[in-house]
Amino acid sequence: MLALLVLRPETYLDAVSEGLGIFLASVFPGLFPFFVLTGLLTALGVGGVLSRAFAKPASRLFGAPPSGGYILAMSMLSGYPVGAKLVADFYKDGIIDEYDARAITAFASTTGPLFVLGTIGVKMLGDYKSGVIILLTHFMAAILNGIVFRAVSKKRESRLCIPRATGLDGKVFNAVLESSVASVLRVGACIIVFNMVIVALTESGVISVAGRAFEALGVAEGLGEGFASGLVEVTKGVYVIANSGVALRAAVPLVSLLVSFGGLSVTLQSMTFLNTAGVPLCYFLVVKISHAILAFALATVCALIFL
Repeated sequence: MLALLVLRPETYLDAVSEGLGIFLASVFPGLFPFFVLTGLLTALGVGGVLSRAFAKPASRLFGAPPSGGYILAMSMLSGYPVGAKLVADFYKDGIIDEYDARAITAFASTTGPLFVLGTIGVKMLGDYKSGVIILLTHFMAAILNGIVFRAVSKKRESRLCIPRATGLDGKVFNAVLESSVASVLRVGACIIVFNMVIVALTESGVISVAGRAFEALGVAEGLGEGFASGLVEVTKGVYVIANSGVALRAAVPLVSLLVSFGGLSVTLQSMTFLNTAGVPLCYFLVVKISHAILAFALATVCALIFL
């Protein structure tokens, strides 16, 4: 990367500017309000109310504490990496421990409906129904993933700690704002770095070679390069797939897989929070690969039936 930066500085300055533009135009306005609102909801006691409501499903399905249901709901509503941030916040506050953090991470790391239905379904694929299939299979796979990891993990009773309301005053509001700004800037930094990485991999021909290798392994012709790009940065990968001209029946399962895996960019975004909660990178990668495989299988069936 350093060599490429020296040899082609204008290309990577453009990549940084593009990543910053994406962050300021789309990610910051789409993510910052959710960071603030989830912090305020927790402070006001809504997290405790929803945790009690989801206590039995979270325990019986996932072997997770009550707060797992609240984190799942917020993750499904808000998207990456809100679930990871809430796991880190609850761990810091002593509501969950490392075991609980891993259990919750298995099912509460999802994207949100705005990105899938709007950006992917309508804008990229040009088909709202495809967006619905991707979103539903992505969510269903997350729930199945939580059940799978409960079955293979070491059995242990989760603690029944409930998020407690702190009340809302100037001090709490300022703390929520400061935390939200710091968190969204972490995400922005990851986006800028991986925008540079994807440019470097494309310029050096690595993406093209990897794409051909994936096609040789069975990925539909024309989708290999998009698949390789999506493993690094999901939005770029989906864009390439959407513009490949491949039929939706072939494209939708692969897009569902990429959205559920999230790409290395989302992995790094999530790990900036999860590593403070005792969730190792290797565990998180296994969780996301499992989620992606389940989503691909479900989306393949749904695409054959409905598209």
